[in-house]
Amino acid sequence: MVTAQIAWELAEASDGRFRLGLGTQVRAHIERRYGAEFDPPGPRMLDYLHAVQACFAAFRTGELSHHGEFYDLSLLPPMWSPGPINEPDPRSTSRQ
Repeated sequence: MVTAQIAWELAEASDGRFRLGLGTQVRAHIERRYGAEFDPPGPRMLDYLHAVQACFAAFRTGELSHHGEFYDLSLLPPMWSPGPINEPDPRSTSRQ
């Protein structure tokens, strides 16, 4: 949600020119620095991308619904939604 909200604000501030780049970190950082599981990075990143895209849709419609393997998002109170913008959703690219 935080990534989606920041990308949303940057898309609006840049007149739609912002592009969100996402990627996995190396195993040592994920496990030893952040204390999270590393495997499987590909499917986890894909689910993260879909979760961010679901947030973008929710900012426009007010309805959040993403139920993936790793992320489950369903709550977006109106007071926490940035609301629609006049720009397209930020384009996303992911790297693994």
